[in-house]
Amino acid sequence: DLSGFMIQKAQAQVVQMATLQHGESMNAFYGIEALKDALAAATTGDIISLSTGQFNAPTINKAVTIQGAGYVIASGNYTAIVGETTVDVPDGSTGLVVEGLHFIGKFTVAGDSLCSFAFRKCRMGTLLFTAKIVEGELGQSKVQYLTYAETNRFYVHHVVMQEINATSENQVAVDVDHCVVTGCLRNTVTAVVRNSLLKDALGTSSCAFYNNVISQNRGHNSQSSYWYGGITSTYVSGNTIWNDGYYYASYETVHGSYSALFVNTAHANTWNEAYDYKLTDEAAAQYIGGDGTQVGLYGGAVPFSEVLSTPQIIEKTIAPQTDENGMLSVKIKVQAQQ
Repeated sequence: DLSGFMIQKAQAQVVQMATLQHGESMNAFYGIEALKDALAAATTGDIISLSTGQFNAPTINKAVTIQGAGYVIASGNYTAIVGETTVDVPDGSTGLVVEGLHFIGKFTVAGDSLCSFAFRKCRMGTLLFTAKIVEGELGQSKVQYLTYAETNRFYVHHVVMQEINATSENQVAVDVDHCVVTGCLRNTVTAVVRNSLLKDALGTSSCAFYNNVISQNRGHNSQSSYWYGGITSTYVSGNTIWNDGYYYASYETVHGSYSALFVNTAHANTWNEAYDYKLTDEAAAQYIGGDGTQVGLYGGAVPFSEVLSTPQIIEKTIAPQTDENGMLSVKIKVQAQQ
C-alpha cells in the first residue's frame, strides 16, 4: 500500500535528533530522550544541536552549548523542552549557552553559582535562579516570571517579562536594558533600568531608572525626592506616591495613554509569547533611549529578533536526479541574526 508507505516515511522524518559536536567528532542521538543522552555523553565546551520537535527536560549539569531550532510555535520550526528543566553545573564552571528553545515547564538554576552563562532567544514561563549569578546574560527572550537571588553582574536585555523579582539583598551590577515589563518590577530588585517600557514598577531607591517610559508606578513618599531628581525616565498616566496607607498622585506626569504607544494596545498589559510589543511610529520617534534609539525591544545596537544567532536552514531545494556530470544540484538558504 503506497499511501501507508508515504505516511510511515513522513513520520520517520519528524523523529527528534540531538547532534553532539566534540571538537571535530560528531555523534547523533534520536528520540524524545535524545537531549538527555547527548548531555550524558558530552564534556565541557561541547555543542548540542537539537532538531525541531519535543524533547524531555534534562538536568543540565555540564557547561555546554545547547541550541534549538527556535521557540516560536506558530512558525512550525521550534524545539520544545517538556517538563521541569534544572541547571546544576559544578561551581565555577563557565560557558553554558542555551539558545532557541521553548521551555514547557519551570526552568530552575540551582547549585552554588552559575558563572559566565548566556540564555538567548528562549521562551520560559518561569525562570528561577536559586544559585548565585556570576556574570550572566539573559537576552532576546520572552520570560513570564524572572526571579533571581544573589547576583554579581547580570545583564538582562531585550526581554519581555510579566514580572521581575529578587529574593536576595546582595545584587551587584544588575542591568536591565531595552526590556518590556507588562506586570510588575518588584521593589526587591536592585538594578539600573534603562531604555525600557515598564507597566508597574514598585518604587525603590535601590533602582536607578534612566530613559524609560513608566506607567502605574508606585513609590513610597520617602522616596519622592529620589524619584523626582534621581532619574530621567518619562512618566505616563497612573503614577502615584504611597503615603501612610493612601495613594497620592503627587508626581504624575501625563503624556497620554500608555497602551496607545503600542501598535496593538493589548500588548501594553499582557505577557504573551505571540505578541511583538512594537511601538507605533510616533511613539518610537518620541520616546528615545540614552543610546539614541527607541525605548523597548526594538532599540539598541541589536534590536529584538526571533531569528537565531546560529545559522538555520529556512529553505532547501534538492534536484530529483543528477545532471550529465553526475552532480546533484542542492540549494540551501540559511538565516541568522547579525
